[in-house]
Amino acid sequence: MSNKDRYDLQLTNVVRHLSQSIVDATDEEIREDARQAGVDLQAHAANMKRQFENIAKGLRQKKLVAAKEAYELEVGKLREQSFNLPSSPTERRALLQLVAAKHAAGGGLLTAKFRDFDKLSDSDVASLLEELAVLGLLPDTGSESG
Repeated sequence: MSNKDRYDLQLTNVVRHLSQSIVDATDEEIREDARQAGVDLQAHAANMKRQFENIAKGLRQKKLVAAKEAYELEVGKLREQSFNLPSSPTERRALLQLVAAKHAAGGGLLTAKFRDFDKLSDSDVASLLEELAVLGLLPDTGSESG
């Protein structure tokens, strides 16, 4: 047996005996040791409780964090896309009305929050068309990654 093995064995024995002495100690002995070491047991207990609560919360929210990361990744991909939409606001509005009418007649796959498209702003019409293009509901939009 080499010296290194002896030291490892001795260290293991010391740690095992220290651990056992802590397990065997009475509450009063632990309080006295903490007092002598300057440890505030109430503050230490509160800190430990807070750490355990944070760990538990982190474990409970693991799926939420993963879902948020996946969502942000998808949003980033969507923001990078561009579409060949009609250039004039009048043409965009006509396309939106055409798509809404087509889907209303075809079984209602699309429901529109705003049924009176004439009252939507030009930017709202463009945003709706982009969202419909992402969903694949526009005819020949020519999606371009960009």
